[in-house]
Amino acid sequence: MPKMGLTESAKRVTLFHQLRKNLNYIRRIALCNPSYHRKLDDMTHASPLIATMPTPLSNGMVVTRRTYGRGALIPTTPDLLLQVEEGVVAQVVIHSDGAEVLLGLHGPGQLLTPHPADSCFLNLQAHTDVRLVIYPWQQALQLPDLPARLRTRLWQQEAWAAMQARPYLDERLLGVLTLLAEQFGRPDPQGLLIDVRLTHAQLATAIGATRTTVTRLLGTLRQRALLTTVGEGQEERFCLLNPSLAHHHP
Repeated sequence: MPKMGLTESAKRVTLFHQLRKNLNYIRRIALCNPSYHRKLDDMTHASPLIATMPTPLSNGMVVTRRTYGRGALIPTTPDLLLQVEEGVVAQVVIHSDGAEVLLGLHGPGQLLTPHPADSCFLNLQAHTDVRLVIYPWQQALQLPDLPARLRTRLWQQEAWAAMQARPYLDERLLGVLTLLAEQFGRPDPQGLLIDVRLTHAQLATAIGATRTTVTRLLGTLRQRALLTTVGEGQEERFCLLNPSLAHHHP
């Protein structure tokens, strides 16, 4: 096995301690909220880091590719820039009472800027099996398209916040689904298929509602001929019947 440089070794130690700090914080939440124990078990026993691979690029940079199993927390530090290469990453907030809020899903080609470890407690979690390209910021600054991609990322964050701020729950739900259709939509005979698995519970955390309320709202959207579902079980996907809805900006 090749020797690991001191710098890389120190980075891995830092990532390990950050992950342990995050998990310890979640455990303290769970002690105050017994109903959160099952969620804690799901997260701490999720598939861990599967593989790490240093990769040289044509421009001379050497980046790291990391692969995580579905459900795994992704430890990060603020001096890194992450690019999703395969799969989908969820950005979530975990409140002190154990409640989660979904802040967005990010697919191939999208950039993620890790948040510092503070009271916001923002987390990145593998929504599916994922492979990430990890850039140190100093290397990321050399990417020629970085400003444009960060601007796109900012627009997406602003749009998600705007949808969550809509006054009525049905508007929030339809708004979040349209944003996800922009990211993950593909043509379908019935409309625009959102090609990522979404549960009613996940949508509920995104719009500040209960799972039961989201189930009722989805039924209402079906009755209004705005939405349907395609497939069953793990293959079930939402489909917007009016693809023009998936364009929130001019």
